[in-house]
Amino acid sequence: MEDYYEGDLLESNGVKMLILKKWKNRDFIALTDNNSNPERYSSVDIRNYTKISKVPIEPLNLLKKALRV
Repeated sequence: MEDYYEGDLLESNGVKMLILKKWKNRDFIALTDNNSNPERYSSVDIRNYTKISKVPIEPLNLLKKALRV
């Protein structure tokens, strides 16, 4: 399984997911394009996702502040 980090943009079956915050136990908070609120996921939830890009740190930090993550 590929390791994912904060700022990674993932995709599976047309659904995109942006990882906003990650914990040591591999759980993370992510924002998906089909849901307006960030949700908590586990590493099992993304095993079929592939990394398509990385968001630069400055825009990511602004987004996290705006969403209060």
